[in-house]
Amino acid sequence: MGFPSFFFIKYKLSDLVEVTALQNMTIAELRNKVEILVIDDQDFAAEEYLIKNGFRIVHKRDIDNIRDVSAYAVVLC
Repeated sequence: MGFPSFFFIKYKLSDLVEVTALQNMTIAELRNKVEILVIDDQDFAAEEYLIKNGFRIVHKRDIDNIRDVSAYAVVLC
């Protein structure tokens, strides 16, 4: 009977390629990179404010399928 294998892998946040790429971006670039989906059958009061501040907003009145939201990093309902 052998001993079980144990592995300990330690990463720092700076080891991730994505984090390094994000650190080189300005706030305006970050805001423009993330697309926000708003699902609301009425007007979204903050939409104009967010757009003026550099956010990318997509407003849908309703969705037919849950897959319709999978492409968005942020979904507001």
